[in-house]
Amino acid sequence: MEHPVSARLPHAEGANLVIGDLDAAAGNALVAELGAERTRFIVTDVSDFGSMKALIDGAVESDTIEPSLAINKLLSLRFVLRYGPGEFAVPLHAIAEGHCDVSPLISGTVGPAHGRPGVLPFL
Repeated sequence: MEHPVSARLPHAEGANLVIGDLDAAAGNALVAELGAERTRFIVTDVSDFGSMKALIDGAVESDTIEPSLAINKLLSLRFVLRYGPGEFAVPLHAIAEGHCDVSPLISGTVGPAHGRPGVLPFL
């Protein structure tokens, strides 16, 4: 049975996708199907912290600015440089304590314990 949630729909709506899975052949096939311009695949073992970190690092761009460019143009920069753990503590605690129903956000469960070794066959 095909999984009801698909990477194809958000991609069709303009989303940039970063997909992590152990199945390199399926991941590369999905990138070929959707196009490499807005889709990236990274081989990922969710049981390995280093592999998960590599996926996250591959999904985000550097969070740096060039203040000298603003100074040279006489611009004023006002923004938050980084989010700290405090910004996420309250919502994560509410989720962990069961005060927020996140079940509509969970589309399925993958992993060997659930009989689904990877997510790509279900996209």
